[in-house]
Amino acid sequence: MTQAIDPKYQLLVDHLLEQKDYPSLQRILPSLTENPEKLTPFIELAWAILTIDLDQVELLAAKLNYPFLNKPKRIQRKVYFYSHYLELQYQRQEFADYFRALTPVMVDILRLIIEQDFMPDLNHYLIPVIKNTSQGVPLYRGLQWFEQKVEADNNYIHQTFKKHYGDHFNYDYYVSSSHLLKLIEDHSSNALIKEKVGQMRLIEKYLRNIIAHEVVCVDQAWVKQRMNLEISQVHELYQELIALAGLANQQIWQVFDQINQDIQQTFIVNQGVKK
Repeated sequence: MTQAIDPKYQLLVDHLLEQKDYPSLQRILPSLTENPEKLTPFIELAWAILTIDLDQVELLAAKLNYPFLNKPKRIQRKVYFYSHYLELQYQRQEFADYFRALTPVMVDILRLIIEQDFMPDLNHYLIPVIKNTSQGVPLYRGLQWFEQKVEADNNYIHQTFKKHYGDHFNYDYYVSSSHLLKLIEDHSSNALIKEKVGQMRLIEKYLRNIIAHEVVCVDQAWVKQRMNLEISQVHELYQELIALAGLANQQIWQVFDQINQDIQQTFIVNQGVKK
């Protein structure tokens, strides 16, 4: 019977897979197997997920028979993969990076919550902004509210902007979590959603914002002192928001178990390591 990997290497490979340290595994592949090219696509898929490289995931998922990764719409895939990245930071106790990373994903999570809860056509009122650099290179700069569509009828967004900004909303602003929180506050009838997004807003206000702009030591004691919370409670809140956004595809949440299993199995098929 063929062994998967020589015992002297097995613990190292197991550790790298458990830690999701796929770049290190890729570097040592030539010393582990005569056929590193058989394993490289799985490692590249795992790394593409953790770096939120949606296009690369789409290609490799089709090639390696992971079709479930491509089924959700693009914004959902982005949040699924970003959540895996956040989970890794949390597990590694890289808490400063973890808190800094909350704000970018919150706009997408709030968009999904709003679509799930009371406004499925929210995306209809958003427009991507492309601007040229000083060298004339067009770059995506973010999302703005589509003024003509927002102002065209008495939709929820128009009502909220009128309530909070009067006739003076600046459509040059990019879509922010503040805008989306106001929409939820004004139009959601789900008390749980309002409670949870309000809690996350306080975390952004009292934890994330100072971490993003000053050099601070972020540990459990610091978080406890500022908000009387355990870091695990913050992470649980994030997971609750993910659930409220409707992201419940267990295959995607457990995808690294499958990738790691496929890597181990590929070692077996290719008769383990070099002797």
